[in-house]
Amino acid sequence: MVIFTGGCGMSGKVFRGVAVAATLVFSAATAQNASAQSSKLNIVGTVNLYQLISGAGGNLVVDFVPPQGGGIGTISTVFPTTGNTGAFTSVAPATLGTNIDFVFGPNATPPATTTPVPFLSIGGYQFTALNFGPGNVGGTPVNVTQVGNTVFATLNVSGFVTGPGFTTGAKQFTGAYSTQFPNQTIGSVVNQIQNNPCTTPTTPRCGIGNVSVSATFVTSAVPEPATVALMGTGLLAMFGAVRRRRSEV
Repeated sequence: MVIFTGGCGMSGKVFRGVAVAATLVFSAATAQNASAQSSKLNIVGTVNLYQLISGAGGNLVVDFVPPQGGGIGTISTVFPTTGNTGAFTSVAPATLGTNIDFVFGPNATPPATTTPVPFLSIGGYQFTALNFGPGNVGGTPVNVTQVGNTVFATLNVSGFVTGPGFTTGAKQFTGAYSTQFPNQTIGSVVNQIQNNPCTTPTTPRCGIGNVSVSATFVTSAVPEPATVALMGTGLLAMFGAVRRRRSEV
């Protein structure tokens, strides 16, 4: 058995150098944990789902409407509690925001939403979508599944968010809007949307109206550039110390 000690001599110097390098890496990891925490934002809202023309030739419109109880926003954080974490804890319960209407589908009417697109503004944060989906309904990014007598619909989105608390100016995020249709089948939901079109975007009670949706957005915990550089410095110091010790043995 060989026992290494940190005493005098070249071996001690080498291992003291390794200890310093290890301290640098540990400090970098600590900085990473402090500055690269993921953040979670929860929101709720109500949408109308419809097409402007009937049949398979129309695109799906997801029309966000003001929260129940009024207000100027089209979406809000959860009330009375949010469950928000990280930077998003600054967004108080029932904070109103705006969410653009989405249009999805491979057809021309109405024109589909294209990315990149700023789609959500709330509590000082601006979310920009780079990608929607994947989906499984008529060329849209909406994913629909049937569980028992309930239809579950999900719209996945990813991109970047800017706002207070993000020292690099922007953070990557992934998120998902979700809703459910009890006592329905996938076919009946699609039928109600496709065969009950709106003659204009403002016509009420066409398609499926007043659908409650919820959404959660989570930022990715990626190291800040300074943290990555500091960790690299520590690793190089450790590597150099080991190489010098091997050459001197």
